[in-house]
Amino acid sequence: MKLKDQSVFSGKTLNYFIQLTETMNYTHAAQKLGISQPALTQRIKKFEKALGAPLFYFKGREMRLTEAGRIMTRATQSVQTTFKNAIEDIEYAQHEKKSHLKIGLLSSIEDGVFMDFIATYYEKFPNCKVSLYMLSREEIWHQLENNQIDFAILYLPEDTIKNWTHYSTKTIAAEELFLLHQNEQLKSRDSIQLSETTNDKWVFYPRSFYINDILRFKFVQQNLDLPAVSGYFSTPKQLQAFSQKTNCLSALPKSYIDANPLEKNQQILPFNPPITYTLAFVYQKEKGLIDRVNRFFRHFDKFLEEKDYATRLKE
Repeated sequence: MKLKDQSVFSGKTLNYFIQLTETMNYTHAAQKLGISQPALTQRIKKFEKALGAPLFYFKGREMRLTEAGRIMTRATQSVQTTFKNAIEDIEYAQHEKKSHLKIGLLSSIEDGVFMDFIATYYEKFPNCKVSLYMLSREEIWHQLENNQIDFAILYLPEDTIKNWTHYSTKTIAAEELFLLHQNEQLKSRDSIQLSETTNDKWVFYPRSFYINDILRFKFVQQNLDLPAVSGYFSTPKQLQAFSQKTNCLSALPKSYIDANPLEKNQQILPFNPPITYTLAFVYQKEKGLIDRVNRFFRHFDKFLEEKDYATRLKE
């Protein structure tokens, strides 16, 4: 059935109808609605005309629902339930948005300090839920751009995204790459030049990884041929294990070395000149105005004031 006048099928009309079905009395319904009885009667008559069927009838002085009235009552109850559920869902989503902190961590970064802090943070703020996602560079930038995470923990400088206008950064710690080797002849050295490593086989991070880009850039910058690569692995632990078993060279972040003991015969050397970069929080500028983000940053600063990042890695 097509409504003859859809304009009367409004929230106000439904509210009038619902109130009348609850009281089954025009006078009482009008009083509860704060309108005159004639105004209520006129509105219901227009509603019935639009529907093309009466909703109420009288048997003596007793007001009753017609078949159409009973159908419309079931429909309005369904609408009320739908709206109630929608409101509850919205309230839950808003609460989750306000209390749920979502963080993206570059998968090649040592997570120990951040896990320790998140546990400490939860003890102070048990109503704040924190989720930490281990992600690739591409995944991090996609989720930052699409507002799926509040901020990311990654390495800088970063050229994956060209437009930094909408982003802010907050430095966590300076980072440096060290050569991982098992060469006894290098044991007495205090540093090594990248040019001295080109004749050895290496094990690298995958091509899409930040540290792979840094190393390749340094080789090209120094006009060096890239070394032969025996394999690509995603985590420092995998690189360390493969290097130990095959005697391949690798490069690991100082943060990982500080947090993990070397295997037998494994040694490290800093590069000369040093290969350095920065560990930082990265977030959209408007996120810096959100309480849950600011609070996390403030307490993380206090956490590092008690013991700095490097010290915590070694514990």
